[in-house]
Amino acid sequence: MVEKPLTAFLVNGYGHDLESPLGKVYLPKMLWMISVLQPTVVGCVGGVTEGRSYPDLSEARVMADWLARHLAPEHAPGHVGAWDIRLVETTYSNYENSRGGAEILRLYAQGRKYVHIWHGCEAQRGLAVLLADRNFMADLVDDVCSDITLETASWERADPFKQVANIQQVYHFIQHPKRAEAFHLALKARAMLR
Repeated sequence: MVEKPLTAFLVNGYGHDLESPLGKVYLPKMLWMISVLQPTVVGCVGGVTEGRSYPDLSEARVMADWLARHLAPEHAPGHVGAWDIRLVETTYSNYENSRGGAEILRLYAQGRKYVHIWHGCEAQRGLAVLLADRNFMADLVDDVCSDITLETASWERADPFKQVANIQQVYHFIQHPKRAEAFHLALKARAMLR
């Protein structure tokens, strides 16, 4: 039996409020992309970023539940061809989203290579996410330049000046992983106060 080529679509966290652009623009666009691309696995990444308002609810869970509710009936869980949705609920930054996404994709692949990985995120975080993806997912694809694609340009405009800080942060954390861990703990503590 020939195995289906592996493809993946990762969705970065974008908050909890489904009445915001998260539910009105971002998730509908991600759902459309998933429907068109038909990935083997979908990964939702994002931690509990609003601990006071939503103490036990991660961004990943909000997105996965929304996507599962809006899948076309032929792709609903339990049907042939349904997507396997995996979650990473402990990430608080671009660096961690890419690292956590790579971990779930690695577990799912069980040593196989992906033909393509798509990653959806806010445009202003795009270059930083792509830099982190290429760092953490290099072993999952044959060519990091052509087999990992960012999905933002078709739905949101990016301010290049806002991207600079995100890129510097991710590059710094790739060079200094222990500082990334300390930053993660600080973000997690701050999220519990929101």
